[in-house]
Parts: sequence; structure tokens; C-alpha cells
Amino acid sequence: MRASHMQPGKLQQSALRVSDLVTVFDVGHATLNAVSGVSFDINPGEIHGLVGESGSGKSITAFSVMGLLEAPGRIAGGSVELNGRDIVGISPEEKRKLRGRDISMVFQDPMMTLNPLLTIGAQMIDAVLVHNDVSRKEARRQAAAMLGRMGIPSPEDRLDAYPHQFSGGMRQRVAIAIALLNKPTVILADESTTALDVTIQAQILYEVRRLADDMGTAFLWITHDLSVVSGLADTISVMYMGRIVEQGETSVVLENPQHPYTRGLIDSLPSSNRRGEPLRQIKGTAPSLDALPAGCAFAPRCPRVGPGCRETMPDLRHAAGRSAVRCHYPLNTSQNDGEHRDHG
Repeated sequence: MRASHMQPGKLQQSALRVSDLVTVFDVGHATLNAVSGVSFDINPGEIHGLVGESGSGKSITAFSVMGLLEAPGRIAGGSVELNGRDIVGISPEEKRKLRGRDISMVFQDPMMTLNPLLTIGAQMIDAVLVHNDVSRKEARRQAAAMLGRMGIPSPEDRLDAYPHQFSGGMRQRVAIAIALLNKPTVILADESTTALDVTIQAQILYEVRRLADDMGTAFLWITHDLSVVSGLADTISVMYMGRIVEQGETSVVLENPQHPYTRGLIDSLPSSNRRGEPLRQIKGTAPSLDALPAGCAFAPRCPRVGPGCRETMPDLRHAAGRSAVRCHYPLNTSQNDGEHRDHG
């Protein structure tokens, strides 16, 4: 773990605290739970990884935190505290003031952030001016400085370029630079480096880690790729079908996973397979939200399914080490050597 940004003699307040978040979609006469009781804390300067397969609820969690949900989606319970203030239910005008100033989001496609018709400089300068009472000259200076911090060469000159004149990796650096411009408390990054070459990805992840350390910005880093968060995130939450199934310090969770789903994600990484062997996969597919099984949603795919798994949803409990797991039979238990295992 890195050094804390807490001042001596002061208790550290979470930059972002999500507590028992419930997000639903009202579809016809049905209400589908996309996020069910999700909780996590991120301190200033920390990076929290939110991982899981596509459809696990990661992006819906981020959109809920940002206040970007649109009908038929809505937050049905829980709280989202930004600097100690619950921002669920605040007015649209208050949300607009917070975005970019206190909380920002970086998307997988940087063109969701960048306007192709405006220069990079025009977009960055406007992002500064909307939240700060400074001159355009000062706003331009801040924009160039942030591009430089993101590793973009000749940043002053590049302000006059258009998005199409940048490579995909450079556009993503610009999107992150815009998110960082007003030194927000929290940045949410949703699969922000997934489409990039691994070398470019590594460079951007290095810059993000350095900026979190230097600026004290908290990051929620959303990805399906455990190899990304393994070297980036301080803490991690593993999601499956809208629930957190394992949570803790990244090194603890990845080196000693307790949930069969987490173990399956780790085993499916190419680096976990011997050369020439087929990639290991988690058997089966995730259920749809309108057909969730009773009990644990992972039970139909789980190699350790046993009595109670198909009837009762387990609680998130503290496991071995400094982690928590939602499982009736976590991997550190013998499960009575498997004599009660249900293969049905």
C-alpha cells in the first residue's frame, strides 16, 4: 500500500463512499435489480478496482455514482457520499456543478468526451473556465500543463490540434487530462484503456498511478481485466450479477482468492495457462437479470455448489486475511472434503 494522503492528527474522510447502493430498471411490469447492495470506500489518492464479466453491473454502478442514469433506470436505495455529502437525490443543477469540478468520468471511447469539431485547447480551456474564475490565458496554461503531465509531447502546440490528429492512445490521454483539469476528488474510469495496445495501456496506467499519488485524486477503475488492476489498484471489488462477491486489498484478493468466481477470473487469464493449452474458462454463462436463480446467482456455474447455495444468498463476510467474500463455501474451507457437494 502507498503512503496515505491524510494529514497527521486528522481522521481521513473517504473521498467516495458507496453504501448499500441499489439500482433498478423498470421494464414493463417488472423491476430488474442491476445493482444490489453494493458498498465500497475509496480514500484520497487511492485506486479501487471494480472488476467482473460484461453484464456484472460495473458500468451501471459508475453511472449511478455519476448521476447519469436515465429512465427506465433509477437508484432505489443506498447512498453515494462524495466528500462526506450524499449526492443521491440532489437536483440536476447541483449534479452539473459537481461534474468536472468534484467528480469526473473517463469512458472507453474518448470520443464520448471529445468534440471532433473543436480543438483540444478549446475544449480544455472551456472545462477550466466553467468551474474557475481565471483568464483564458491562465486556463490555456493549465491545459498545456495537464497535457504535459499526461506525457503528451509539445503540449502547447498540441492544444491547437483537433481530436482526429491524435492517435487512439493520445486521445485517451487527453480525455484523462480533461477529467483531471479541475483536480476533482474522484475520477471514474470505465474500461478506459481496454481498446489500446498493451504498451500504450501500460504507459497510461503508469501516469494514472503517478497522478493519483501526486494529486491525491481517488479513482474508481472499472475493468474486466484483472491484469490491469493487479498492478494499478490498491483495493478491489469483484462483481457478479449486480453484487460484490469478493472485496479487499488487491494483493490479498488476487494472491489468495476466496470466491470460486474470482478464482475462475484469475484462471482464465492467458498468463495462468501453460503454453499450447486451451484457455481455461468459467463454465456456462451469466443469467439474465429477468431470470436470476434463487439463492446464489453463481451457483449454476460454480464448481463448489453445495447445500443452501441454490436457496439462500450468502452474506458478504470477512474471510481469511484482509478480504471479504460472499460464499457459503469459500475456497479456504474444506467443504467437508466435498461430501456435500451438489452436482445437480
